[in-house]
Amino acid sequence: MRYIFLDIDGVLHPATAGTDRQFSPNCLRALRTIVGATGAALILSSSWQSSQAAAEVVDEELARWGLPRCSGRTSAGPTGVGAAARAGEILAWLAAKTEVEAWVALDDLPLLAHRSYGRFVQTDPAVGLTEADAARAIALLGGPADDAPSLPPPPTEEDLAATLLSPAAKSRERRLLSASVDHTVLGGAAFSFFASPSR
Repeated sequence: MRYIFLDIDGVLHPATAGTDRQFSPNCLRALRTIVGATGAALILSSSWQSSQAAAEVVDEELARWGLPRCSGRTSAGPTGVGAAARAGEILAWLAAKTEVEAWVALDDLPLLAHRSYGRFVQTDPAVGLTEADAARAIALLGGPADDAPSLPPPPTEEDLAATLLSPAAKSRERRLLSASVDHTVLGGAAFSFFASPSR
């Protein structure tokens, strides 16, 4: 089985995007390119996995784009902070699996410096996932798969425009904003992260 470890902020939308600009169509098209070519399963490695409401929003958005929902998460509880913690969570998840053909981590954090063994595509946090990043990820996953399932069509531009104004979009935004706050202490200083933290 092939796996894609998926960060959200800085990958599926620019890291600075507010809730009204989350999930960039260009980034989701690039993710569709990878999944469509390789058939890789998505594993949520982002801090978004710490909030059930946020993880559900991710799955809803993936489904809207004709992508499979995340088939797992790298952490069952609160995630660590920073690249070293993220890389450690990914490697621990992999160590528990027996049938891993290939894997790649898509993240805007510098995971390569933290034992990810070159199976990492670092995105530009100001842009998110690009088609060039997608091509690199496909190569790291061993190239296109002959048995990759075909994906349903993505939403049309009209669908995307209508969704921005829909009650469901407003409900999704409210769920994100009302999700619990995770307080993390680093070096004696407390930092608060909402359900969609910057990393």
